[in-house]
Amino acid sequence: MVDDTVKLIVATVGAGGIATVLPLLINAIIKIRSGAAHRERLRNSSLQTQHAKAIEAKEKAEATIETERTKRFEAEEHISILQKQVRDLGGVPLEREEDTSK
Repeated sequence: MVDDTVKLIVATVGAGGIATVLPLLINAIIKIRSGAAHRERLRNSSLQTQHAKAIEAKEKAEATIETERTKRFEAEEHISILQKQVRDLGGVPLEREEDTSK
């Protein structure tokens, strides 16, 4: 294929001179560069989209963690209140068994 392209360029230059080939080469270069620029824009836009999605997912995860942390603190406070009520009534609150599966 390269040989055919080279033959075509040599034949065109021989037939019409460099003035005939120069505009064709310039157009080819412009098309190649604009195509590359277009692909680069698409890639950058894709990266920006991925980055925005990653930030959104991170913020959502952080919000979930904060919500779970708040619920855990509320549950611990409730347990503390219940243990105090059991002691006030003369009982001994049961201690939570440690989870050894971790």
